[in-house]
Amino acid sequence: MINLGENYQLGFFYSHVINELFFDSLRTKEALGYIVFNTIRLIRSKRFVCFVVQSEKDGDFLINRINDFIVESQKYIKELSNEDFEEFKKGFIIEITKPFDNLTVLHRFVHNKYQLDENINQELETIKIINNLKLSDFINFVNDLTKLKVNVFKSFPLNE
Repeated sequence: MINLGENYQLGFFYSHVINELFFDSLRTKEALGYIVFNTIRLIRSKRFVCFVVQSEKDGDFLINRINDFIVESQKYIKELSNEDFEEFKKGFIIEITKPFDNLTVLHRFVHNKYQLDENINQELETIKIINNLKLSDFINFVNDLTKLKVNVFKSFPLNE
């Protein structure tokens, strides 16, 4: 997991940009596990980019592979064209503004807004930030983000 700190809007966008790359690399091409995804998690009021791989492979191997992927994601983002970057921005804005398609998503929205005192206008602020984001600034954000401590859990015991 990578702690997003105050830059969580850019972290959400980073997760969006690398989502297909992560799945395609670790699930489709390498077949490391049936469940492979990245997401944003809120843990003790802090947001993290989480990389999840449920696999029969050795935990240390998976840790190394996820760390390698994080480095690969830096290169991938650095090599994005401005046109591709703008397409990612458009897709991200569509994703965060689409209507709720089920009660689970609506529940998560209400929970985050009211029980966690999350800013009710967060989506509008995020759209403004992403619309004004330049590729060079995003590359710098990703380079700084991936220098932060990465915490990896080999397992996530439910009863502890």
